[in-house]
Amino acid sequence: MLTRKLTGKFLLTLPPVHVYKLLMDNNIVRFPNKFWVGEDALGRASEITVHLVEGVLEWHKTEVKEQMSIKIFKDNKLLGMLNSLFGGSPYMAIENAYPNKYEAWELANVPMNYWTPKTVKDVSSWIAENGVKESLQATKKILRLSQSNMTKRGLVKKKLPNTP
Repeated sequence: MLTRKLTGKFLLTLPPVHVYKLLMDNNIVRFPNKFWVGEDALGRASEITVHLVEGVLEWHKTEVKEQMSIKIFKDNKLLGMLNSLFGGSPYMAIENAYPNKYEAWELANVPMNYWTPKTVKDVSSWIAENGVKESLQATKKILRLSQSNMTKRGLVKKKLPNTP
């Protein structure tokens, strides 16, 4: 049992993961004011994101790629962090915690407005260099993106339900 009052000022002196555990154990109702502000905020976010992925979820790289989403952050009381520091982008939070370990297109949900002609070209080049088997998820995304764009431009007609 804690003998000291859990004031916001005191909580800011604790290690970030400790504060997060207090929140998850319902010993505090939210992160203290200014927790996601200032020069230490990205460091705190990094430590807590690593703890979420490795300690709470116990995910490996494949699971991060396939399952990371806004919902995961929300379900684990980190939506405020995601919105405050990363504009709601799970990829940016992951990139902050694991620099250069993941490509944005590897995650189940890429950041909004990620797909541009340049990013499609870059990912296509990566697929050409690494093979389709190594990049199946990216290949599927590009194909879905291509089909969606072609449909919007009228190059592919949507099939109406119950029509031959």
